Amino acid sequence: MADVFIPSVSNSSVNATEQIRKVLDAKRVPLTRMEDEVEAFQNEKITWSNTRRNIIKLSESAKALYQFGNAFSERRLVSSSDAIEGNTKPNSDIGTYKISVIQIAQVDKFASTELDTKTTVSAGNYPFQLGDIKKTVVFSGGGLNDFIQTINTQVKNIIKATLISVSPDKSVFILSGKKEGREQKLVLTGITAQLAKDWQIIDENATPIHALSRAQDARISLEGIEISNPRNTIENIIPGITLKLKDVTKKPETISVSPNTDFSKEQIINFVGNYNILMQKINILTSNRETIIDEIDFPSIEERTQAKQQLGKLQGNSQLNRLRFTLQSITTGFIRIAGKSHTLEEIGISSQAQGGSTTAAQRRGYLEIDEAKLDKQLQNNLEMVAKFFGNDRNHDLIIDGGIAFQVETTLQPYLQNNGVIKNRLKTIDMLITDKQKQINTYSKKLDDLETQLKREFAILDQQVRALEENTKALDSFIGRKK
Repeated sequence: MADVFIPSVSNSSVNATEQIRKVLDAKRVPLTRMEDEVEAFQNEKITWSNTRRNIIKLSESAKALYQFGNAFSERRLVSSSDAIEGNTKPNSDIGTYKISVIQIAQVDKFASTELDTKTTVSAGNYPFQLGDIKKTVVFSGGGLNDFIQTINTQVKNIIKATLISVSPDKSVFILSGKKEGREQKLVLTGITAQLAKDWQIIDENATPIHALSRAQDARISLEGIEISNPRNTIENIIPGITLKLKDVTKKPETISVSPNTDFSKEQIINFVGNYNILMQKINILTSNRETIIDEIDFPSIEERTQAKQQLGKLQGNSQLNRLRFTLQSITTGFIRIAGKSHTLEEIGISSQAQGGSTTAAQRRGYLEIDEAKLDKQLQNNLEMVAKFFGNDRNHDLIIDGGIAFQVETTLQPYLQNNGVIKNRLKTIDMLITDKQKQINTYSKKLDDLETQLKREFAILDQQVRALEENTKALDSFIGRKK
């Protein structure tokens, strides 16, 4: 508060500013307490929001292990030749196929004779046709580069023109269609045909003189059956597989489609990682014991410091404690598959995946992965591993069991719009709003009190000055009597 200057009083033994400050400081204690409460609510809101993000990550990684198109339905395509590439869709047919590329699909592509670089093209409407599509290029006249730029602007979807420099003063004009397949013939008529004849692109019979390639379909032999396709990208001749032809093959080649176990493993590791991060988060928030921090191998000092700051922020929270207990029960409990009980340890995932005695960190619910054991199970029993995470228990084609399914189901009440965390965030917002109203009301009272105190001290000042004047008058009167 700025110093209050009250004549006489401010310079007297009565320090108005100091007295007002002392009164307001005493009265401001409740205001400071309310402001601290608002800050605490805001920090709690951040804590819940961050926890929700961790829960979302675990939920998403769980769904990736059991929903349609999950980690176990991914496929890998391997080709014995660079002439054949491809990609797969989830659940593509697994198998090995013999394939020969007899010819690849091509476009019509014609070249001119060598032209003088300074060649000009007359203005006119130049017709072009590719397959059934007819277009006209309106050219205002100019050089070769002007003509090429106009073609590539006005009919860029069907025709491409280029100019190749073969010497300082000679160039070759190249015209090509943009669509493959034998039906996509490049047809030149009218003044375009005349120009093509002048440049020796076609002869008098409209036959290409310098054909760099001719429009043709791709032709392959798959398991002895010959197939034609207008494009070099061929879809679903093998269900779920797209082939991309790059060149002709000299002999039958092999393409193999197999489960992408590397991807499956990556998604399992992602799930376990997100699970451990959430469990660490809950352990840190619900306990004030620093041993919890010491048990975690943080990637950086900064993250360790942040974790210490969060220690015990939601200590005793029953909802988070219940979530931790439920998740730990799911991952350490039995899984029913085909009427038999199994545990995650069978595929290399547990709190003691590496063997030995259980550590304090493991007892808090963190999981480990024995990668060698997991790799072996993925290679030999992929379908069984998939059922550990998502299982159709009653054979109605709907997943209703498995670790990932149970985890995601458990997390849903915490993520719904009217769920645990959203409701807590709404409650915090209401608490902040109510507390802010109290702060505003109390601040107004303090402002009014400050105004009142200044006014009262001003009145006191006037009274002191009047008393001083009366004293001086009395002293003067007594002096004259003497």
